[in-house]
Amino acid sequence: MSRIHKEEFTRILAKKMGLSHKESIRFFDNFVEAIRECLSAEKNVTIRNFGKFEVRKYGERKCRNPKTGEVFVSPPKKKIHFKAGKFLKEKV
Repeated sequence: MSRIHKEEFTRILAKKMGLSHKESIRFFDNFVEAIRECLSAEKNVTIRNFGKFEVRKYGERKCRNPKTGEVFVSPPKKKIHFKAGKFLKEKV
């Protein structure tokens, strides 16, 4: 599977939206920043027909260092989770 980076993605976006490349980069950066701000405020972001971004909280748990065998407790943490929407799943 090949990868597409921001540069190429924003060129495709510019072409589809009839924007300059600079404008599409600005749009993309603002879009990502808006999602980041919502997630930082612990608000889920749902984009219909695309998917849902959410922050999931995980409590502390016991872990073991495989090298030393030492058991320790990992601190609670938050992770960003993305769940693709039905429309996106069908297209992929």
